[in-house]
Amino acid sequence: MDSSDNSFSMDQLLDQIPPAGAVSRSESEDADPDSDSDGEGELDPTTHRSVQVAPARPDVLSSGLPFDGDLVQSQTSVSIADSKEFDPTRPFIQRSLAVEKPMHDNPAESLSNRGVAFDAASALSSAAEGSASHQLAALTLPFYLKPSKNSFRSSAPLAMLTADFERAFSELSVHWELKPACAKYECSALHLNSRVEFNVQIFRTTKAQEHLVDIQHLQGCRFSFIQCMDGIARESKYWTSKPKQSKLLAPPLSVPEVDVQPESRKRDRDFITSMMTSSSRDSNMQGFRAAATWSSNSDVLAMIVSGGHLTRMASEISKALASEGANQLAAISTVANLAAQPDVQNDAIAQAWLAEQAPAVIEVIKDDDESGHVYRESIRALGALGKLPGVPSLVVKSGLIPILSSEAAGEVNEGACRDVQTQKFAEIALVSCR
Repeated sequence: MDSSDNSFSMDQLLDQIPPAGAVSRSESEDADPDSDSDGEGELDPTTHRSVQVAPARPDVLSSGLPFDGDLVQSQTSVSIADSKEFDPTRPFIQRSLAVEKPMHDNPAESLSNRGVAFDAASALSSAAEGSASHQLAALTLPFYLKPSKNSFRSSAPLAMLTADFERAFSELSVHWELKPACAKYECSALHLNSRVEFNVQIFRTTKAQEHLVDIQHLQGCRFSFIQCMDGIARESKYWTSKPKQSKLLAPPLSVPEVDVQPESRKRDRDFITSMMTSSSRDSNMQGFRAAATWSSNSDVLAMIVSGGHLTRMASEISKALASEGANQLAAISTVANLAAQPDVQNDAIAQAWLAEQAPAVIEVIKDDDESGHVYRESIRALGALGKLPGVPSLVVKSGLIPILSSEAAGEVNEGACRDVQTQKFAEIALVSCR
């Protein structure tokens, strides 16, 4: 047979493919030839199968809405009902398909939905712990702590120990801040024109009803610190072991009295002035401290007056009064010491210079900053300056009398330390300025 008789064209092959939607005859050999083939009769599903091509189900409708299975969402169910529902003049209104969770009246419910639960019991417990941190308590003495030479042991209760220390602090003008959770005092004192800082902490020992008081020197002149500890030990009732005084290996040499010549005073003044104007911070502080020490001795007129004119040292003291820190404290102490010296009070130039320092001292008292030592020394200086002409009227005009009266009455502001010396100086200032 010729192979050309069995060949078909492409058009003939395409004609054999039934169109979409056509139903083919059953391939079963038991088909009934008398049955209707026009589609009006029902076909037996056990003997016939349909090859009808169903239209593809789109995932997204032509409107852009997602196709949800057999249920097609209507556009009207998510569209704006009318033009009144959307006002373009109110841009802060926003319509969203997202479902917003309502806010709960109980904050605990809304927080728990985010994984942060609010527990009232734990909140009350935290508040109780916060209040407990303000209760006085002594820590157990650590095994690694090496007590200082000034430490001592006492069988007195904790409350009596703290009350005894605070009374001694007030007598010696020691300013402190208590951390009750660990029975620790952070202290500062002014002794011999040197500011010293130290800590006093009370520990509980392994013995019943016994405490160890540990005193650690932090900053300042160590000799001044030893003298300050000696004063606290004398004032304290429960300091069982008094600080040991250092002994000299040999008795001090007897120095004969020497008449100091003016040239020697000038050299001393020039040397101290060079320290006060030095760029070195330590040298600068030591210079002002030396000036304060010199002003407490005799023959101090050469400090501020020389040849009928004010010295450079007087100018540096005036500048330090307007500053802050250790130099201001030393300068105020210097003014207080100079104003009490008889030879300065009898010199017209020195009196005029001291009267010019009164406004700066008054401003320090009115500001009443947290530096208690500067505040106390300013009141002491005002008591000495009040004897000069014109200063009492200046104090009255500045409105400082109520403040001095409050200090003289022993009134202590909230958060401030009781200072007996400040009370005494305020009484002197009131007497001299009225």
